[in-house]
Order: sequence, then structure tokens, then C-alpha cells
Amino acid sequence: MVEKSDGFVLNGTKIFTTNAAYADYFIVLAQDDPDAAPGKGMTTILVEKDPASWLSGSLEINEIPHKMGIRTTSSGELVFHELKVPKKNIVGERGKGLNTVLGFLDESRIEIAAQALGNAEGAFLKALNHARERRQFQKPIIDFQAIGHRLGRLWSQLMSVKYLTYFAAWMCDQKNEKDLAILPLFTSMVKHHVPETAKKIIDETITVFGGYGYFLEQDVERRYRDNRIVEMYEGTVEVQLNNMVRILKKLNMDFIDSSLL
Repeated sequence: MVEKSDGFVLNGTKIFTTNAAYADYFIVLAQDDPDAAPGKGMTTILVEKDPASWLSGSLEINEIPHKMGIRTTSSGELVFHELKVPKKNIVGERGKGLNTVLGFLDESRIEIAAQALGNAEGAFLKALNHARERRQFQKPIIDFQAIGHRLGRLWSQLMSVKYLTYFAAWMCDQKNEKDLAILPLFTSMVKHHVPETAKKIIDETITVFGGYGYFLEQDVERRYRDNRIVEMYEGTVEVQLNNMVRILKKLNMDFIDSSLL
């Protein structure tokens, strides 16, 4: 991002932009100071799709098709060609753009975890209903321990991630000064743990269906495909684990013992 007398000029590409084809507005995190240290000197700026809002240049939006899952959403790339936008489009403080984005991520990580939770809940309900209605040897297959015990374990796993997600959401909603430092510990926890657990739950529900689970009509394989991206966007599982370790290294041991455990 280069400052001019009447605006800022953007050049570059942003790949994997959700709903790129539908959005009317984009919040762009751009490098404002090329000499700043890594992670510094970034600024968030508003870019509208409407060409009437540009001072010069162009914005190219290219759809990226053929996704594994979440096929009802648009995924695309944004290409900025000498795109100049007014100075009033700056969002927040110049040079503090990464902080602006990270503050948003504490909330969005919880929302992404809830997406995985919903995938797992839907798959579990499908599997439970199938196990109660599907009959073999004159009894429903839920009465066979291999199936019944599997569903019992899935229920326990599902409830554990459900209330973990709710607790992180409650913490984010409270946002008191005391908890601000540890909030990312919990939001990163649900962002890595809930999607990973949901993947295991959905995989097990496919097994409950047997061969039928592999076919589209049961709708559990779709949930498996849709859930895979949840481990990637808004920060990969590995990024969340890095965040957690960074915080755990700094927290006072007595505080962990008395307040978190």
C-alpha cells in the first residue's frame, strides 16, 4: 500500500477470499510500511466493489471453483491493479492493522468452532436415527454393542466440545479486563480442538451407516467434506497450538493452578 496525496494505492493478490463474488465491501490488511519488522506496519483499509468508489486502477475478482466442501459458498481471489482508494477508507489506526484483525479473530475462532460443532451434531443425529431404525436379525442395530457403544462415546465427545465452545463464547461475551490476556488461550483451544474432534465424530458416524455412509444421500459424507476446511481457515490448527503454547509459557503457574484448573 502506497500513500499518495489524495489516497492509497493497492497492488497485489489475496487468494482464498470467502464470498468474494458476492461481497460489496472488503476489509484489506495491507503492508503500509515496507521497512517495518515482521507483523508490524500493517493497515486495514476498506475497498468497495463499486468502481465508482475508486479514484483509479482496477479490482479483478476471480472465482476459484471445484472445492472439496462448502460448495454453496463462493471462494475467489482478489487482484488489485494500481487500485487507488480515498484516505478516509482507513479502518482503525494506521500501522496497527494486524492488532485490529487479531481482535476480530478471538470472536471468529469461536464461530468457526461452532461451525464444526454443528457439522458433528448433524452427523450424530443422522447416525443415531439410522441406528434406531435400521434392523438386522430382528432388532435395531443400536442394540449391537459395537454400534451402541460407538454412539455412546460419540455423545460424550460431542457434549464435551459443545460446552467447551459455549464456555469460550461466554468468556468472549464477558470481555472483562482480567480475562483479556487469557482469552486467546481459550479461543485458540476451541479453534483447534473442536474441528479436530468433529472430524473424528463425523468419521465414526459414517461407520455407523456402513456402506451407505459413503453415498451422498445420507448427507454425512458432505459434513465430513465441509468440516475439513474448518481446520484451515481463520488460522490453521498448528497456528492455534502455537498461540496456546506462547501463552502457557508466560502465565504464572500459581494463576494456572488456582484460576484455570
